[in-house]
Amino acid sequence: MKCPNVFIDKHIDINDTFPNSLFFTTRVINHWTFRHFLAWKSYDLVVPPPTVLQTLLAEYLLALQTLMENPALSQSLKIYLGRLSKYFKEQRVVRSYSNLSTSITYNNHHTKQRW
Repeated sequence: MKCPNVFIDKHIDINDTFPNSLFFTTRVINHWTFRHFLAWKSYDLVVPPPTVLQTLLAEYLLALQTLMENPALSQSLKIYLGRLSKYFKEQRVVRSYSNLSTSITYNNHHTKQRW
C-alpha cells in the first residue's frame, strides 16, 4: 500500500501509550506497514507460522485502531491508517504471507529468507 507523499519520511509525536505504540513512535509513517511491523517483532528473517501471523496481525490492527481514535492526529493521517487497516484485514494477506517462498540468500555468511 502506497503511503501519501505528505507522510513519507515523517515522524509524529504520539503522546499516547498503548500496546505496540513504540513501533509507531520509532518509525517514519511510510514504514507503518504490516511487513515493517513483522520485522520489528523479529520476524524479518523467517516467516511466522499462520497462527502466530494471525496473532501479530490482530495486534497490528488493534494498534492502528487505537491510533485512529487519537484526537491529536490529523484527519488525513487517520484516513491513511484506515486504509492500512482495511488492506491488512483481508484474510488473503495472511495466507499470502504464510505461503511465501523460503528461498535463502547468502550474504557475508548470514542467511536470510526472502519474502
